[in-house]
Amino acid sequence: ADDYYKEGLAINRRIERTQNAADLGIALSFSVSERVVTVNTSGPLEADTLRLNLSHPLEADRDISVTLNRAAPGVYIAGIPIALAPRWHWAVENDSANWRLDGALEHSDFTRGHSN
Repeated sequence: ADDYYKEGLAINRRIERTQNAADLGIALSFSVSERVVTVNTSGPLEADTLRLNLSHPLEADRDISVTLNRAAPGVYIAGIPIALAPRWHWAVENDSANWRLDGALEHSDFTRGHSN
């Protein structure tokens, strides 16, 4: 029962952080080219870095976490050590972890050179 309680608290915290992002008006869009991810943001973001977690839809051993560095106002970039494809799940959060957004990469997120 203790594990279920802890899992429930973690889920509630995740929902709260997602709601915080919505309340702040934070939105993200992705562009993946070769092994570089660019995240365009809207909303009140002043952070120099954001955390990007990428989860493979079927193979947990391929999950990665990278730091997105601000390249310009509203633009964050990170190099990715492995090739990505549509359906990979993503989560982006700030360093203080008071907001979080998540979703899945879509075909439209990929630029030239991607065959899927």
